[in-house]
Amino acid sequence: MKTKISLLFGLLLFVQAVFAQANTEAINTDPSKRTLEDMGYRNESITGIAGALTYFVKVQPRDDLNNMKLVLNIKPSPVLNNRISAVTVSLKDEPVHTERLAATAIDSVMVITIPLNSRFVQPDGRFIKVRIDAKMAMSDEFCKDVDNPAIWMSVRNSSYLAVAKQEKVTYYQSLKETILEYDRISTPVNSDLNDLLSSGVLYALMKQRASLVKVKTDNYKETDTLGNTVVTGLYNKIPAVLRALLPEFQAGQGCIANLIPYGDNRHVLVITGKDEAGYKKAINVLTNYKIINSSFSYRMIIDNGAPNYFEKNALPVVFSLEELGGTPRIMEGVGALKTNYAFSLSDYNAIPKKLTFHLEAMLSLLKSGDRGFLNVYLNDNLVFSTDLHDRTNFAGDIDLKPYLLTKNNSLIVEMRFHPQGSICKEGFANFFGFIDTKTSNLVFSGEKVNEFYNFFNYPGEFRKKALKFVVTPSLLPSLSFFHGRAYTSTEYHHYTC
Repeated sequence: MKTKISLLFGLLLFVQAVFAQANTEAINTDPSKRTLEDMGYRNESITGIAGALTYFVKVQPRDDLNNMKLVLNIKPSPVLNNRISAVTVSLKDEPVHTERLAATAIDSVMVITIPLNSRFVQPDGRFIKVRIDAKMAMSDEFCKDVDNPAIWMSVRNSSYLAVAKQEKVTYYQSLKETILEYDRISTPVNSDLNDLLSSGVLYALMKQRASLVKVKTDNYKETDTLGNTVVTGLYNKIPAVLRALLPEFQAGQGCIANLIPYGDNRHVLVITGKDEAGYKKAINVLTNYKIINSSFSYRMIIDNGAPNYFEKNALPVVFSLEELGGTPRIMEGVGALKTNYAFSLSDYNAIPKKLTFHLEAMLSLLKSGDRGFLNVYLNDNLVFSTDLHDRTNFAGDIDLKPYLLTKNNSLIVEMRFHPQGSICKEGFANFFGFIDTKTSNLVFSGEKVNEFYNFFNYPGEFRKKALKFVVTPSLLPSLSFFHGRAYTSTEYHHYTC
């Protein structure tokens, strides 16, 4: 009895904490800006006398690139010698801007604005390759600052695309890609269990874009004007201005449509059905990865939609670095080049007996006499190191010690490069490395058995059996955020009272 009471009390505290987070989150609905943070990037730094960062900035189908700008927020070390320190920005490997690095105050941030053009888009039409090169020194000669930790600059993830839109579509997105462009979910003020289920599935999909994305939720009335959100609800609950733009469909059918209802930059994705049966079909489609990844239409009428289930408890569980929020990035420079990947034990079903990091990377060939090392750190503990001499790639499995794990973990891959001899006399060439986030992965196998349930590994400890949520109907409109969090974490059943 005591155990049950403690578990209930813990669940109540968790719900309270989630409500507090939902109510205090900052809301950014400005459609004219798309930040690097929105795209899943963290603040990135270049350390040492020379280095480079590479970003693949995603563009959307209706972006008018000829009228857009890339705004970079760069924070340089305040001790840099601005006479010989400079940054160069290249688009699609073409240099377009060079500027001296100069800090006017301790907290100063340089703002670099670069006009864009459609010719800078990659051949697939979906990305712009942005490369930022820096050469820096504090002394009058670069070679004197090779190992100086005060030599650095960072690119803030507050950097953004200043967005302009056009009617013309440059490429077609899949339904999943369309959903990932949103970060807000709107449910009716008189929500029911189907609305709650739909918002939970949508939340789970949106969080796949990157762990940094904050998904907001709100409620709407039939008379509200909604923009830049996913609207889910029965047909008769959807605002009239949106209903008028939906294609004709019948009872028993569902509908998913991406709309531009007001003739400006505001978009609305509608998930609906003429009746409960049709609405459930539309919701079920959202759970089917084969459909949402292969559907490239902005309007779908759904006649059949069976729910798609998957087994969460099957072992081993494999997550690629891309699925954990890692983004493709070329590391280039001299000295220590690091990339940080974060993961949580809540990504898994239990505390692991064994966790294996499979790493695949490509790197430049070292010259005779150069020294290079690949190091892997788990929560700041060195767990692997190998020499990179005579190698142009690395592929291998690295065992991560379970006793080093915490609830939230940091996995750092470092490539350390030291050129031969004196740089002042012999010059230097940048070293580069690339980690394949698609083929590199974490493999969870085995399970540490716990006699008692505990919240250290929530929700992993609660996945083995379906949880039951007892919900008062009057609270349903306010539970979308909590329900979405629970949906990404557990298997469950609904009950109302």
